[in-house]
Amino acid sequence: MVQRFAECPAEQVQQLFYAVRRALRAVPLHGYDASVRRQAEEAAAALYCLAALRLVDRALRAAPVMHVPSGEPLVCAIIATALCGGELRLVAGEQPSVPRPEYVFEVRVPACGDQVATDFERAAFVALFQNDPEATEVALDSGPLKNHQRAKLAAHIGEIRHVRRCSMALVVYGGLAQTGHYRTFATEHQVPILLPASEATRVLVGMDADRLRAEIHKFWETLEVLSRPASQRPAHSPSGVSAMPTHGQPMNINVSVSGGDHSVAQSGMDQTAHIAHTQGVDLAVLGPLLHELAGAIGELSSPKARDTLAAYVRVAEAEAGKKGKPDPGLIRRAIDAIKPAAEVLEGGEKIVGLCHKAYQVLAPFL
Repeated sequence: MVQRFAECPAEQVQQLFYAVRRALRAVPLHGYDASVRRQAEEAAAALYCLAALRLVDRALRAAPVMHVPSGEPLVCAIIATALCGGELRLVAGEQPSVPRPEYVFEVRVPACGDQVATDFERAAFVALFQNDPEATEVALDSGPLKNHQRAKLAAHIGEIRHVRRCSMALVVYGGLAQTGHYRTFATEHQVPILLPASEATRVLVGMDADRLRAEIHKFWETLEVLSRPASQRPAHSPSGVSAMPTHGQPMNINVSVSGGDHSVAQSGMDQTAHIAHTQGVDLAVLGPLLHELAGAIGELSSPKARDTLAAYVRVAEAEAGKKGKPDPGLIRRAIDAIKPAAEVLEGGEKIVGLCHKAYQVLAPFL
């Protein structure tokens, strides 16, 4: 079933939504063990999200900063997961009619600020550390983050993205004009930044975003355990088995999109559907770009800079051309060494631009 959902063409997703809701209706509402019903609802929610991921045109290369057709957190989470990978985690939301993605953060930037990069960085800190006493100080400040605050922000993002391997996105509201500052942050931290726009610059979702949101709400109405606090459910089933208390607990619904050449698989007890983000790891597409990068490095006036950066690009070229399973992380680390050095060199603008292109190509494989 997971295989079918993962490979379904976008134009058939609507039928998948109907199939999940029909299947859930077939699970008895009375005389059941609540823990069994909960498992059925978790599995149904995972399949529903997996179907929604198929709406997103995953053939598009994920840019660090994207315009999206809706600021709805769940829609943003679906787009970010489909394009950038990671595990989509849903938890109980403030609204009982819809779940909340655990790692989609709303970053509110002052619309009239004249220091967009500084304002955004502070707003991102406040969004990620809402319950931290230091967040109040940062919110009231007008200067750049202190070094320890910047390190704290980077460490937390790294924990979510690379240790927990969760899908994460920052949705920006307010100062939307200058996207270059956001792009620098997104590239540095390897986290997608989404800018809600009434007319999206790309056709990301085949279904209208409002319709997708309505389909999710319609599904959530059919749930008996996940969407209701314990006080609204019977304490015991007719068989005498106590209902599973779920109020205040995370729903533990996960859908994971990861790179690599493994097949679709159902994993463990978490209703985690792993679907391949790419068909194998073919980094040959980087060849022409790295060749152009080597040419730009060869034009530098400093012999020392040329030799140093050329060594890194040779490492990236060798890894990209490797047969079997090249390591995209090794290539990224080589680019990570080239880009900051080029930023301070005279004539390094072209090299920096090519590094950004390389990051975009690498993003789906990381």
